[in-house]
Amino acid sequence: MEYEARLRRARRNFQGFRYFQYLALLYTEIFLDRLAENPTAFLSDLNAFLDELREQESQLKDFPDFTLDALRRLAFFMATGSGKTLLMHVNIWQVLHYLERGAHPEALVPGNAPRRQFDNILLITPNEGLSAQHLAELRESGFDAGLFIEDPHGGGSLFGPKVKVIEISKLAEEPSREGVSVLLEEIGPNNLVIVDEGHKGTGSEAQTWKRRQKYLSDGGFLLEYSATFAQAIAAARGKAKKKLCWEYGQAILFDYSPTLTFMGTVTARTSSCSISKIPARSRLMSSWWEGSSFFTSSCIFTEKI
Repeated sequence: MEYEARLRRARRNFQGFRYFQYLALLYTEIFLDRLAENPTAFLSDLNAFLDELREQESQLKDFPDFTLDALRRLAFFMATGSGKTLLMHVNIWQVLHYLERGAHPEALVPGNAPRRQFDNILLITPNEGLSAQHLAELRESGFDAGLFIEDPHGGGSLFGPKVKVIEISKLAEEPSREGVSVLLEEIGPNNLVIVDEGHKGTGSEAQTWKRRQKYLSDGGFLLEYSATFAQAIAAARGKAKKKLCWEYGQAILFDYSPTLTFMGTVTARTSSCSISKIPARSRLMSSWWEGSSFFTSSCIFTEKI
């Protein structure tokens, strides 16, 4: 695999991907290939599959149709220690590949399609410690990377576009008196936004963080990684919980969550308002995976490796 070889050349201790990481990358490749080749046909196929699920499972009768905007967001439900950092690096390369070579760049960056490029590649973290870790990891994988605060206008180098790392707390709608914040409107919406563990409870602050992520990727693409999607949804109440269930039910492309790491299984989910349901988008990818076998119990579909 080209991306695996690229990481081997850059990282001396990299021994290769494990089976579930290969599957995550394969699902991403299939998804981006279909999206960039013919987004309208892909959307139609996805919603047709969803219609079949609604007929089979009554709890999905209110599950919303996918939209083209919704397809510009991918989430990966990955346990801590499952290697999601290196998956993130390859996912960046995958998105940039299809942006450059796909027939429909507007499916990835509608706000900047003629140029076939994002204004920025932003990696958003919850704190400075994680930002420092990501900077070191990105550079070890061969990326040109830096803190957004230190180089907001850096466009890249011979190593490719620059990945700019920033804490979510430093993004703001209004100027900060301390002078360490960055205004959202100064960055704009045409970005590839990567979010690592971007949850902040379920109150007003959480909504503010989600709103900032959405604004920055509104004309671009969003990749989100977390081991705690389930906890974030479980902590919500009422309509907010249902909204998160539908949101992540549409967004999660691959699930190798904490409860599965001890079982040696990969699960694809279709969300209702229960965390134990599986996202429709993941299940669609699984249905395309040749040789998959699905076992159903209480609407949980598991592919055994």
